[in-house]
Amino acid sequence: MFFDFVKNFFTSSKKESTEKTSFSLPVIETVFFSEEDLGKILKEHSIWLKSNGSFGKRASFNGMTIPSINLFMADLKKADFQGSDLTKSQFQWADLSGADFTGANLQDVDFFQSNLKKVSFRNANLVRANLMSVEASETDFRDANLSMADLRSARCDNAIFFRTDLKDAKLDSGEFNGVDFSSALNFNNKLSREI
Repeated sequence: MFFDFVKNFFTSSKKESTEKTSFSLPVIETVFFSEEDLGKILKEHSIWLKSNGSFGKRASFNGMTIPSINLFMADLKKADFQGSDLTKSQFQWADLSGADFTGANLQDVDFFQSNLKKVSFRNANLVRANLMSVEASETDFRDANLSMADLRSARCDNAIFFRTDLKDAKLDSGEFNGVDFSSALNFNNKLSREI
């Protein structure tokens, strides 16, 4: 049955080869937020947090392309950034504990001294991300790409680095108590000899 479908597809494709064919691909649109828009989102999210989800609205940037957004010192605990493109964005000193960045593009993002406790970075692109001095205990970095990321002085106790790419990542002076790097990829820096 499957083979009949494939045969019919290619047979009909040959017949229609003289006709012009067009394909519809999903359009990924870059989103630009005004300071007013961001203020509203942060206010609704704050209400949502304080009411334990009864009021307000959880901040969701799910699937959005928002390059270079400035969320300096923002309180975005438990916010949804799944699949978003936040390339070169600013999150210094932000509280992102419990946020979900699964599958997000976070290349060249600055998280300096942010609270990333219990964050999901599963399958995220964190190439060249600045994670210096972050609090990332119990954070999930499974299958993430942390190539050339800077985790110096980061606190990553009990974080998950299963199949995480750590090629040329800087881990000096970081705290990695309870971390198992045995399945991490390209784990070839001096810290591997110290653990």
